[in-house]
Amino acid sequence: MNAVRLLLGTLRRRGTARPRAGMGVALAVVLLAGCTYRGTIDQPITIKLTWYSYLAGEDIRQTCVDSALPRYRLIYNGHYDEQIRSYEVVAKDDDGAHFTARVLGPMRAFAVIRDPLDLQDPWRWTISEARLGPEGFAAFVSVLEDSGLWRPFGATMNLLSTEFYWVASGCRDGQFVFNAWRFGTPRYDALAFPELLLGYDETGIALNRPRPVDPADRMFGTRPLARRSDIDSYVFVVRVGAGGLAGMGPRL
Repeated sequence: MNAVRLLLGTLRRRGTARPRAGMGVALAVVLLAGCTYRGTIDQPITIKLTWYSYLAGEDIRQTCVDSALPRYRLIYNGHYDEQIRSYEVVAKDDDGAHFTARVLGPMRAFAVIRDPLDLQDPWRWTISEARLGPEGFAAFVSVLEDSGLWRPFGATMNLLSTEFYWVASGCRDGQFVFNAWRFGTPRYDALAFPELLLGYDETGIALNRPRPVDPADRMFGTRPLARRSDIDSYVFVVRVGAGGLAGMGPRL
């Protein structure tokens, strides 16, 4: 239900008409599916409805067995309404890996529409792909180790949608790993992988540089989903712990 409220709030603030009955039925069907990410993150409507599952790496966790090839997902929340970046690195049998960069920024309503027949085009990711050779992939994994991917981050953290942070999930040798880094902390300052990722990123979209969170958002962030009428936007919280995503809101 939180995912649906978030989706509807986004549609309203972007000027979309109130959903009709048909859309309500479609959303209900998705809800019945459990809002679990099933490999459809490139579809605009499922970005909202499956975001928490995607962020948690649930699909990676479910397929993480001894025989599985290593794979990693690193997500940058650059103020949720301003920019989201997602990087997928999936190992191949030749010891290299496939690299996919995705960037989603503010609605591109005034940008050049890439496909006039695609009404959802302004809400789609900008995507680039590359191949990492064996040496490149080994360097990538080494940088993840240096950044502390396999080191627990300690206490549970509440991450505001208006904050700047990285979340990572992965699978190696049949072991699932999850971690998070919030801007303004020593752990974040010690990160080594963002520069490497941006070096392979050919989307052409600059990183939305981190900045301190608005104190007003801290106040609104004390509830799972709160609307700030002064900026016509929603502020929400995800709670992360050593075992992964723990839910929405600081009291969960």
